[in-house]
Amino acid sequence: MLLQVENGSYSYTKENPVLQGINFSLQEGEILAVMGPNGIGKTTLLKCLMGILKWQSGHSLIDGQDSGMERKKIGYVPQAHRFSFSYSVRDMVVFGRAKYMSLLVSPGKEDYKIADAALEEVGIVHLRDKSVSRLSGGQLQLVLIARALAGQPCLLILDEPESHLDFSNQFTILQIIKRLAKEKGIACVMNTHYPDHAIRFADHILLLKGERYLVGRPRDVLSKENVREYFKMESSMERVFIDGREIDLFVLLDKI
Repeated sequence: MLLQVENGSYSYTKENPVLQGINFSLQEGEILAVMGPNGIGKTTLLKCLMGILKWQSGHSLIDGQDSGMERKKIGYVPQAHRFSFSYSVRDMVVFGRAKYMSLLVSPGKEDYKIADAALEEVGIVHLRDKSVSRLSGGQLQLVLIARALAGQPCLLILDEPESHLDFSNQFTILQIIKRLAKEKGIACVMNTHYPDHAIRFADHILLLKGERYLVGRPRDVLSKENVREYFKMESSMERVFIDGREIDLFVLLDKI
């Protein structure tokens, strides 16, 4: 297993536990979508996986080692927000190499070579000299993915990578994430509010609700019974064949 979480629990106060006894594992190349109502602990889970917050009980392991000791193996992709400074795309991506550098040491030729390869992998080499302050939301999200890849992670943590994007750019971003996971053997954990994205692109879903959680295959976790319980919504999932492909379609029907 590349990533293992064993009995992970975290609370900000004793009276209000956020995460209780979380258990799941990911192999190389697998994608886990984390879902749940707003304020339920999705971002807290990501912070615990990255070691920003320390599990109060339980632990997470990367390649069998405590994740807090293996931070160099983790890449993080935040939500894309506008930057006011004028770094070039290439300079922004090479920042992903900072964890391998000593204090006050500038990036070298090898660091820029790795950054250029990351730009190539996400298809934005043509933007390398453009200011990040002049990018569209979709372009900026790709820059942040390239920056994480420049750190050569084996685990990629993504906080709502499709947020603030139109549906075409959402699909492009998620296709790239899935391709990189499969081709490079990177395990990915991403927060999302889109059930159809989780069904289409994830291998597993972790569904959070207070002290409870479910984890499993997308079609099993996002059953109409679970969606009703966790989101107070009626839903339906249908399997269809389009152009010779089998696709699960998820539809929200009404609020309870």
